[in-house]
Amino acid sequence: MIEIAVIIPTHNRKLFLEKLLLQLINNAIAEISQKLIVVVSGSTDGTIEMLKSDFLDVKIIVGNDNWWYTKCMNEGFRFAEKQNPDFVLTLNDDIILSDDYFSQLQSLISKTDKTTIINSISLTAEKPHRVVNGGVKKYIRWRGKSIRYFRPFQEMPLAQLSGLYPTWIISGRGILIPYNILKELNYFDEKFPQYGSDDDFGLRAIKAGYKVLISRDLKIFENTRLTSKGAAFNKDGTITFIKSFFNKYSVNSLQKTIRYTIKHGYAVLLPLNILITIIGTSYAYFFKYRKYKATQNE
Repeated sequence: MIEIAVIIPTHNRKLFLEKLLLQLINNAIAEISQKLIVVVSGSTDGTIEMLKSDFLDVKIIVGNDNWWYTKCMNEGFRFAEKQNPDFVLTLNDDIILSDDYFSQLQSLISKTDKTTIINSISLTAEKPHRVVNGGVKKYIRWRGKSIRYFRPFQEMPLAQLSGLYPTWIISGRGILIPYNILKELNYFDEKFPQYGSDDDFGLRAIKAGYKVLISRDLKIFENTRLTSKGAAFNKDGTITFIKSFFNKYSVNSLQKTIRYTIKHGYAVLLPLNILITIIGTSYAYFFKYRKYKATQNE
């Protein structure tokens, strides 16, 4: 029996969370024992009441509005240690798993060892499915640039997605981490409060000598409209987009860029990296994702 602690942070998304938990329970397989842990960050929409009423086997950790993503994950990791799991699986509260997710997960675990981190491929929930996170085949350290396996939001038939590939960057939407690695690397870095802690963890794991892979068989579907305000692929308005650079909780946070460059790039090139981030993200917002934003509004 494989023991997996499933960590799900949530904030005022009761209905999305309920659907995910039901899917986790209904798609469970005998070979995997799921320990479901939900970290509730200041929710006021009845999430806690719903969990206590309808999901008695789910462990609940209650935090406040200031926990954000990374602290929620770390509190879940620390709680999971009491259960002595073989692995942890990180999930977001708004995702949908493929129906064969756990059978694919069990198959992958049988083929790898506890020196391997496996990320799930993520695609848009709306059809036609487009690749949101398909892994990074090359990381250019001096400019902090990721060379991806797929173009951003590349349309891909599900039947063509299969196999296991090395990746430099991982997404918190579906990371299977052997607990011994998580403990050794001291969890996620809380100086990345909302975005970047998953990317940072993957790079730290690679530096420590661990294998980091992405599976195209582990498919997760996400609602991209629910991501950070100001994200280049969403049409939140120019003012919101500009403000996002100065919001430490935004995906575009320059504070995140600074820390990321110091840890994984070259500090002497920090001004250049900030300039590249601003120009690259602005180009993506105004031009690169124009076609995708049009499909969102259909």
